[in-house]
Amino acid sequence: RAALQFYMDMADRRYPLLHTGAPAAAANAAVEALVGGCERRTDRTWLPAALIKRWAAGPHAREQASRTGRLSIMAGMTIQDHLHTVRACRDEYAAIVAGVEGCGMGITERGGPREYGGRPIEITYPRVGDLERLVDAMFRAARPLYLWGIGVKREDDCYGVPAVDLHEGSPIGFAIAPDLMRVCARRGACGNTILRVFASLQASHGAQCEEIEP
Repeated sequence: RAALQFYMDMADRRYPLLHTGAPAAAANAAVEALVGGCERRTDRTWLPAALIKRWAAGPHAREQASRTGRLSIMAGMTIQDHLHTVRACRDEYAAIVAGVEGCGMGITERGGPREYGGRPIEITYPRVGDLERLVDAMFRAARPLYLWGIGVKREDDCYGVPAVDLHEGSPIGFAIAPDLMRVCARRGACGNTILRVFASLQASHGAQCEEIEP
């Protein structure tokens, strides 16, 4: 099997970029081997649909974009235009993750009374008929979400799920109703987890979220 050659852009160490001229199928398989499992503590980007739409028809180069962060140049002026688009997309994605992480919930002590900060992130979607099935699918410790938890049905037919993000081992709480869910992440948790949930729900249920939409 021929070796694939990648070039890594480490200008942003949290969001490195991989570049290759290899065929798409082989390159995708190699990246999947790198970030495809939760035990590696690495993750791909999870692009909201609005970001995909904007950057797939950018001002400099037309890109083929996927929700898992693959951008392939289809038609454009120069490779520099493509690289500009990729870096700009990376920077906007990083800003979205930072905004999500700003909602992290926790307690701050600054020599005085305790301060409680943060808020849940609310994701809405068309009404789901079989909510139990959705909950079971989300928290089975499997790809793509890698969330583990046990749903507890409440009297209002909604579910509460104290869960664990297996990518980083952090707790994360969910309150899930037929047409919305509220996600409570602790302060300091990785915001990419919520982007992963949102992008998956957006692909399968047409979800929307004001905090995440760019």
